[in-house]
Amino acid sequence: MHKHSRVNWDYNGKPDFINGTGAYLEEKLLGYSAGFIVPLLLFILILTDYVNWSLLQIAVAILIAFDVSGGVISNSLNSGKRFYHSGRKAEEGKQGFIFKNKWIFSFLHIHPLVVSLLFTPVNITYGVAWYLFFMVSATIVIATPL
Repeated sequence: MHKHSRVNWDYNGKPDFINGTGAYLEEKLLGYSAGFIVPLLLFILILTDYVNWSLLQIAVAILIAFDVSGGVISNSLNSGKRFYHSGRKAEEGKQGFIFKNKWIFSFLHIHPLVVSLLFTPVNITYGVAWYLFFMVSATIVIATPL
């Protein structure tokens, strides 16, 4: 690595809140591919009767699987890091304010609450505990200086 390497945080183009504005085709393919792998595995479990879920549970499970598996990859690609860790631009509007605010972005990830309501026998405690654990973890990461 070069001794004086610098990251270019500049980007331009139509705002892309999924892959990060300016994402290359390869970056988009990586994110979307990852987003389809886990739902595909869930679909296999459903077809083999490994799980016995209602249509609502199936739809929510596939949506969450796509969001989490694709989001983990997309947010760790250069385009995602550049987009989410730089200042908001005027053309990104209110969505830019919401998605680029680390606190709001974290609070919006209510997956543990949804899972506990749909997949456990009326026990929200499980979801609240995991959501709080997630928020404490997010707080530590957000508060840690780079």
